[in-house]
Amino acid sequence: MQCCHVFCNKTALKNYFTSLEKFALIFSGLCHDVAHTGHNNVFEMNCLSKLSLRYHDKSVISKIKFMYLYFFLMFSIGFRTTSFSHNLQDFTH
Repeated sequence: MQCCHVFCNKTALKNYFTSLEKFALIFSGLCHDVAHTGHNNVFEMNCLSKLSLRYHDKSVISKIKFMYLYFFLMFSIGFRTTSFSHNLQDFTH
């Protein structure tokens, strides 16, 4: 996320990006960083973490990020149910 911010605002390339492109770069940095455990997939699988078990050792980190972003987008458009918030808690703790 920080790298995307610096790239958009502190380098000579900042003048070549439109506002939409800057937003896309910052948003993609956020998507990359959200819900990151600080570990890689191999670590999660080797320690048999809840995430690894939940996602069957397949792209564990990517799937947890997607799940967070999916819930965020659903909440942002007004789709709020109690089952969504319970699912989010169950899959991340």
